[in-house]
Amino acid sequence: MATTRPSRVKEPKDMPSAARSLFQNNALSIGRRLTVCFLVIVLSMIAADALVFWQFRQMVAPSRRLSDAERVSVAIVRLRLIVGTFRKNVVALESSHATEQFSAEAAALQQRFFRNVQDAQQALSKAPEISREDPTVPAALEALKVTLPSQVDTAVLLAAAGDWNAVRLRIEHQVQDLVDLSSSLVEKMDRQVQQQRA
Repeated sequence: MATTRPSRVKEPKDMPSAARSLFQNNALSIGRRLTVCFLVIVLSMIAADALVFWQFRQMVAPSRRLSDAERVSVAIVRLRLIVGTFRKNVVALESSHATEQFSAEAAALQQRFFRNVQDAQQALSKAPEISREDPTVPAALEALKVTLPSQVDTAVLLAAAGDWNAVRLRIEHQVQDLVDLSSSLVEKMDRQVQQQRA
């Protein structure tokens, strides 16, 4: 009985020699070849995941910047409303010469004002690109934070002294300047929000 030897599978002639030697029976065992293929598949999957994650971050970044700009804008609009409301209330109280009501209104304003300034500054700290694009926004917020309470305290002292004419002049000039500053902040933030939307 004649035994036939299995014939070796001939490799294509156009296969590169490195690839040919990799798949020859003597070069690597089947276990090593499977390990190499498994590692190549795992590395390909990791690279694909990294690419998808990078693309996702690229897509999310503009919407995050828009959301941050809108959050800062809302906080600054609240500040503007508080300053404007205080001005209107003070004008009404100045004509009635109600010192105690004026002091209570001023104290309530300061509490709301400090809360809203902190909210605006916190929103601004979470959106550093806004500060980089327009560094006057945090500086203007800081100016409002320092100036308005001192103006309110001075107005309360003048009201307690009964100098309502000085209170009226202070409201017409210094507090109106703060209203204008807060209005310009609102306009700047509106422009930034529109840029982010565009």
